[in-house]
Amino acid sequence: MLDASTVGVAKGRPGGYAAVFPLGTPLATLKDVSKTLEELVAEVPGADSLGYISEDGVTIPTDTSAEDRRDWGGNVIKSELTEFATSISVTFLESRDSVLMTVYGDANVSTKDGVRETRVNQNFTGAHAFLFEHVIGDSMVRRTVVENGSITERDDLAMNNSDLLGYAPTIKCVSAEGRDPMVFLDFEVGASEVPVQSVALDKGTLTLAVGAKETLNATVVPALATDRDVSWKSSAPAKATVSASGEVTAVAAGSATITAEAGGKSATCNVTVTA
Repeated sequence: MLDASTVGVAKGRPGGYAAVFPLGTPLATLKDVSKTLEELVAEVPGADSLGYISEDGVTIPTDTSAEDRRDWGGNVIKSELTEFATSISVTFLESRDSVLMTVYGDANVSTKDGVRETRVNQNFTGAHAFLFEHVIGDSMVRRTVVENGSITERDDLAMNNSDLLGYAPTIKCVSAEGRDPMVFLDFEVGASEVPVQSVALDKGTLTLAVGAKETLNATVVPALATDRDVSWKSSAPAKATVSASGEVTAVAAGSATITAEAGGKSATCNVTVTA
């Protein structure tokens, strides 16, 4: 079947086009599409955004070599792949610390007394993990995951009055301990998160004598909601308390409202405690 929704130009995803992470960042973290690049950068120590990318976007060249095997008569009977390499070519537009450190090396960029110094030399940056995101068509997002990438080339730096200043490295994608040098993750915007529609309690009112206990049961809809964890709260703990599992304990005569909340939705039970 034809599906036009998967057809379209690749445009940088609003909220973040690219980010750099420390080498060794867990692959599961890099592949967590429930979080945007901005959220992952805020969560992972040492991670940073790489800012704007030029309108040329990202180019991913792949180099392969094969060796032909021939029979006695000189006929090719088998072709074996002997070399495989892939990389990313990109132009970063922002003259920010994360870009300069990525392109020229962490140790080559320093700031003292308000002056940033970038040393341009043969000491290229060490390996990092990289994420790139773009939108294809109306709603499909592709995240490109590079678990182990090293800068192997730097294109000419053109500083003139007609072109945007840009830093154009080539990121060599390395097979880290037998893992894939690059992974594409395609997903619909919002498809990774299923919102909670409602929370319901099995009792709307409850009457307990002092010292008595009863457990309330919460139902979260839909059953596949992403944030299904229920939190409990009592409006008057001096009258009635509630545990993390929904167990209500009558403390003293009076009333309290027990609230169960999940994914921004809530339900309540009015508790009356008798002496």
